[in-house]
Amino acid sequence: MKNVLGVILAFQLLLQSSVLYARGTVTNPASFLQAPADQNSPRDAKETKDQLQDLACGPSDAHHSQRTDKDAQALPAQPADKALIYVIRPTHVGGLIQTKLAVDKKWVGVNRENNYFYIVLDPGPHYFCSQAENRSLLSLVVEAGKTYYLQQKITMGMMKARNDLEVLNEEDGKKGLAKCKRSIFEEKN
Repeated sequence: MKNVLGVILAFQLLLQSSVLYARGTVTNPASFLQAPADQNSPRDAKETKDQLQDLACGPSDAHHSQRTDKDAQALPAQPADKALIYVIRPTHVGGLIQTKLAVDKKWVGVNRENNYFYIVLDPGPHYFCSQAENRSLLSLVVEAGKTYYLQQKITMGMMKARNDLEVLNEEDGKKGLAKCKRSIFEEKN
């Protein structure tokens, strides 16, 4: 399983380096993936995962409160120049446990059972970190004028709910969203 995770994480970094190379941000895509000069061995899965966490996850000392807006909410219009991302959690499993989400090192929302929130992002590459008992990482290149659905899939962990962040197709995303109420969160001081 660790080898599979390593291959997936390495592929995500390779994809990211290709995007950066295409944009001219990195002049040599191979350099983005190379091990530091003082090491003779390639990166292992843990090092790759640590690098993705550094790009995606918000500060570990941040705490949030969350409530569910039980009133019906109109969904936002899709902006033509931005990507619209719904983050859904359409399940009762681990209902009281928060799953928070960071994008590019900033916490942007918190879900509990049958909740959703949405974010609007500039087109291009972004790094996502979903946290419960564990952290689930995802890199995604989003396009202007498109809607994306991410699901914080919950399973029972050792002490509390574990999560896996997944990209859903439009049909499954809309079905999951229909089961959810809007989540509102605030950072605690």
